[in-house]
Amino acid sequence: MRWDPENLVRGPLPPAVWPGETGELRKIVIRSSIVVVLILLIGALSCSVVFAGSSNKISPRQLSAQERLEAEQRLWDLGYWAGPVDGDFDVASRHALIAFQKVEGRQRTGKLTGAELQAMRAAHRPLPRHAGHEHIEIDLSRQVLFIVNATGSVSRILPVCTGNEKTYVDHGQVHKAHTPRGTFKV
Repeated sequence: MRWDPENLVRGPLPPAVWPGETGELRKIVIRSSIVVVLILLIGALSCSVVFAGSSNKISPRQLSAQERLEAEQRLWDLGYWAGPVDGDFDVASRHALIAFQKVEGRQRTGKLTGAELQAMRAAHRPLPRHAGHEHIEIDLSRQVLFIVNATGSVSRILPVCTGNEKTYVDHGQVHKAHTPRGTFKV
């Protein structure tokens, strides 16, 4: 249905909606927000696979089941999303370890070693850049996402991969890997 100015005299005004008369812009904004979060999480998975796949020449001793359990629990205690605390250092645990390594400025290997466990034991939950309200922060320099609760504390930490301003090719088209900077509200 198209709106005709002559209907102002003869009929009711059209309902107030987003442009496109069907809320299309609103749907696009919501979907775009969801896509951005998914891209960051998928990027984190691909970055984590790359870092976790790198090989070390020295093979450290295998940690015991109790030490793996302690590491998983410590990651949860520090706020990292680590999967189940069951002593099986699985993919979710490795992603949490990579996020920990990013936050702490350690080499990103995704490998649980005695040195990593020692670092976890000495670590503290990171502080958000902005405190006092519930929000999400993405630390571009450390490549992590902080979920900040209403009290201003970091409640969860996830690894992410953001754009590095370099070009890449996808389906034959050249794009620039760009992450917008700033404060956004949805």
